[in-house]
Amino acid sequence: MARALQATLVLVALSFSTMAHGQNSLRCSVIRAQQNGVVIAWEAAPGRSYTLEETSSLHGPWRPAGVYLATTNRLAASLTISERTKFFRILQPQRAPNLQSAGTWQTGYAFDPRFANYYQNSAEVPQRVLSINQQLKDQGLLGELAPIEPVPDAGAYIAMVHTPAHIQGIHSIPIDQGHGATEPIGVIADLATAHVLGAVRDVCEGKIRNAFCNIRPPGHHQINSGYSYGFCCHANAVIAGRFALERYPNFIKRVMIVDWDYHHGNGTQFFVGNDPAFLFYDTCAGGFYSGGDESHHGLMTGNPGNDGFLREWENEMLPLAKEFKPDLILICAGFDSKKGDLMGGLGLTARGYSLLTRKVMDIADAFSGGRVVSILEGGYADNNGQFPGTFNGLKQAVENHVRTLMTGELQPETPFF
Repeated sequence: MARALQATLVLVALSFSTMAHGQNSLRCSVIRAQQNGVVIAWEAAPGRSYTLEETSSLHGPWRPAGVYLATTNRLAASLTISERTKFFRILQPQRAPNLQSAGTWQTGYAFDPRFANYYQNSAEVPQRVLSINQQLKDQGLLGELAPIEPVPDAGAYIAMVHTPAHIQGIHSIPIDQGHGATEPIGVIADLATAHVLGAVRDVCEGKIRNAFCNIRPPGHHQINSGYSYGFCCHANAVIAGRFALERYPNFIKRVMIVDWDYHHGNGTQFFVGNDPAFLFYDTCAGGFYSGGDESHHGLMTGNPGNDGFLREWENEMLPLAKEFKPDLILICAGFDSKKGDLMGGLGLTARGYSLLTRKVMDIADAFSGGRVVSILEGGYADNNGQFPGTFNGLKQAVENHVRTLMTGELQPETPFF
């Protein structure tokens, strides 16, 4: 309590002195002190987004501590006071992103051509990410997406989840030059994770509304195996969640991971299944990477299609999400649940992916300030007997997913073949 009261005095003093320091800041008032922190409030304009920053010195550097959307003329924030936090400031909004309505804030896009530089087998091929990127370009979407830069220190966050032996094992996998690879998979796996963390950073800091990460290798099967397990090297969604909780503790306290891949995200469950800071929900086919606690995933049988997925989500996932109230939602976006996928197929159509995306956005708008980061997992060639394979279904499914993230609007049905 003493620290909270001390912080209260600092906040009061700071609220009347920020302009003297040349900061474009708003005045705030302290509502009350509480255990390990304080609650502050400030006048706001409905529909505008306010950035809260913290520092240990008025000379900086300032660090993001939260982005708050105003729905009334007054905002309040509950702040945890840490050893490194002595001062807060609330920045004047420079624009008015309304996270409750679509199309008013950019969607981010994480991609690097180097993701195509390794080879591991005939299914998880470079054409997966290259065909998606080309589709977004051909449809005129790339120019409307905000490019995401990778974080420079991804290794530290990878090591928060994976053991040294696993990391060493992944980096020991040789380059498959016989199939045209030019870089080792371990290097590209690190790069992919760095892009995912860059997406989380930009979403949490209010630079973008949401994001899609067109990356490879995928991650949701990895359980510290020391090798590429189920095509996966790093548990990207888990690392992203840990990154958010560690870097933005004042406003990211609960992370929800939604997995709609055909195969069970056993790696994600392995790492976060019993962690109260996470809610993991997975709709998948049974018998693939299964095992463990199945209370938080729906086993899809037969060919459930769009209606089957939506029914499962309405009955099981949405009530859990409303009770959990996530601050950030991560999607393990596996597109091998689509109709006619070579490695899966649960009957989802192009519009089906749009419907699922909108459902996730509804949860995020209600509880998470709109914060959604989607990470590519599975999604393979069309099961149409052609060789080399075509990727029409994957391209169209991802396009509908990204268009929904960008606009919030449901997309029309488009045949895969």
